[in-house]
Amino acid sequence: MNTEQKMLIVVSGLPGTGKTTAARALAAEHLALGQTVVADCVNPVQASREGFREAARAASAVRVEIFLRCSDAVEHRPGVVMRFNRETA
Repeated sequence: MNTEQKMLIVVSGLPGTGKTTAARALAAEHLALGQTVVADCVNPVQASREGFREAARAASAVRVEIFLRCSDAVEHRPGVVMRFNRETA
């Protein structure tokens, strides 16, 4: 019987704040151990946030929500511009 608590980790924040980088690192580590799912998304509206909350409840999993924010607009902009250019090319 597995007595370890299941967990859903939701990494959210505006584009360019490092969500994907953080989620990728968390996912690789936890997947290697056969544990926990990490969701990487902007998650901007209440309905999407509630969807993750319900998924965690349905799975009897602990939910951890991490909201990333870059407080330095000068640092934030290059990542957003680079990603936009990459996605629209």
